[in-house]
Amino acid sequence: MVPENGAKKPWEGCSICSSIPDHAYEFWKAGVCDGPGIPAVSAKLAIIGAPYFDDSTSGSNSCIKRCPECGTAYRWTTEYEYLVNGSEDDINLVRLSPEEGEKAVADVLHSVAVQKKLFQVEGARRVHLLKTSTTNRIISEAVGYLDHGQLCHDEDITFAVPALVGAFTRHVHDAKDCYTGKQLIWMLSRYAEKSKEHAKRVFDALQGLTGKDLPPEVEELVECIKKK
Repeated sequence: MVPENGAKKPWEGCSICSSIPDHAYEFWKAGVCDGPGIPAVSAKLAIIGAPYFDDSTSGSNSCIKRCPECGTAYRWTTEYEYLVNGSEDDINLVRLSPEEGEKAVADVLHSVAVQKKLFQVEGARRVHLLKTSTTNRIISEAVGYLDHGQLCHDEDITFAVPALVGAFTRHVHDAKDCYTGKQLIWMLSRYAEKSKEHAKRVFDALQGLTGKDLPPEVEELVECIKKK
């Protein structure tokens, strides 16, 4: 459609969006695609609010995508239904008007901001538990929550590093392969891998631990950090 004033719509002259119809869709049955399909060029569209939002087809899902060239927004959805004789996936990509796109993008960014704020609030509570609890279950749950934010949503857990390192001396090392200790190693290793500054922060915190009965995980993590 061309506006009454004859001006082209943003996507009509776009190298990406000009190849995407107003409504593209795919229907998958038992791994076989039936339908016109969604143009491969749509892979160039950026997901708004990633990694809080994604276009995984492992289940029913939705997200807003935006063209990096012309700014046109799209609503992407997939409906998944498990069936014994072959699961079905109905995937749709619908172009939004400039007004619809602006609102959809704003809604997503607001949702992400709220979730990030909740992570900071709940993260602070978990840090308090790390500093005060000696119960492996509570420490393990706190580590799991913070690591989920780091892994799935790319949250910065710098604020929790001192408490996480301190938990090495607070948890009960009750087995040769202590699960809580291993959790701490895995999480702090992932954090340290992000940058040299992160690695130094963890290393310096580990050097501040004192005591003759430090669990073996401390030495293991120190050696791991030295290799980075």
